[in-house]
Amino acid sequence: MFANAGPIVGREAELGALEAALNGLAEGRAGFLSFEGEPGIGKTRLAAELAAEVRADGGRVLSGWCDD
Repeated sequence: MFANAGPIVGREAELGALEAALNGLAEGRAGFLSFEGEPGIGKTRLAAELAAEVRADGGRVLSGWCDD
């Protein structure tokens, strides 16, 4: 979906927080990650970047979405 989108910009803090949460999951702590916010703020791109990292590390990603 975002294969040619270039580097993610301005979301370092959010991506870092999500990566920290993933580290906790990898250590065996139960949990899940959820994204919410106004349209157009980059939720899908952030989720895609995170999913790509998980897959690159050999993990599985389950994703879904809902309409209003």
